[in-house]
Amino acid sequence: MARTRKQRQPYAELVGDPDKARSSALIQSYWLHKAGHDAEYRRLRLPIGALVDCTANLKDYLSARRDDPYWRGCAVTSPLKEIAAALVDRRDPVAARLGTVDLIVRDGSMLVGSNSAAAGFTAPLLPHLPALRSRRALLVGAGCHARTIAHVLNDLGLKLIICNRRLESAERLIAEIGGKDRHTAVPLDRESLKDGDIALVVNATPLGGIGMLRFPFDPDILIAGGLVYDLISDPNESLLLLRARRRGFATISGFEMLIGQAAATFEALFGIPAPRKFDDVLRMLIMP
Repeated sequence: MARTRKQRQPYAELVGDPDKARSSALIQSYWLHKAGHDAEYRRLRLPIGALVDCTANLKDYLSARRDDPYWRGCAVTSPLKEIAAALVDRRDPVAARLGTVDLIVRDGSMLVGSNSAAAGFTAPLLPHLPALRSRRALLVGAGCHARTIAHVLNDLGLKLIICNRRLESAERLIAEIGGKDRHTAVPLDRESLKDGDIALVVNATPLGGIGMLRFPFDPDILIAGGLVYDLISDPNESLLLLRARRRGFATISGFEMLIGQAAATFEALFGIPAPRKFDDVLRMLIMP
């Protein structure tokens, strides 16, 4: 029987370019099914054009959804994240500092913006932090993902070596997080890491992915008890992670960040914890 208007169910949406977050949308729908939750996760392609067009389209979308009592919120893809930050009524502290919002949730009459990528990166990292034998981390990259990660690691009290092909980009990122006295920008070469005392390596670049150049560092730059965190998810098991595990280092994969980010999104939108016992099934569905 067709659902009548009175029988409408709560829903949330992925807004922007759904192809950029196809895996995330699959995870949300799968969890809703497994949780038996009477809600729906939809994908909505929002026309992307000039900045003024993107702003107008997202503003119109949020104005229409704000009055729909069944709408719980939305995830936002690039290039709408900075625009979303300017359109919400309130931002959480991380989103406010970054100036980017990838998740919008209704809170009464307010639209609250957050950065779920920060939560997704942090979730699998926190259990490992007490075991790290130094507080120094190597962050490779200075782009969008690296920017979020730099803020997170700085908040966690780690001292960063930010390594990037363009040194000036790494220097700008350090200036942004206000850590010139604690953090260091270095070129993308091994000689700059001779005395690093590094306990954590984070790859926030495409290096090491399918069709890309090899990641420039081996895990042996780490001190004993170190951790390698590779955001690459294609392949699921990057060469960097395989080498790290063979040498006895702990590892975190891009899939773990993806799941962590999805779990934060799911709970914020639908008000229930994600059924994480199905993670292994999702891994096979997303990364066969």
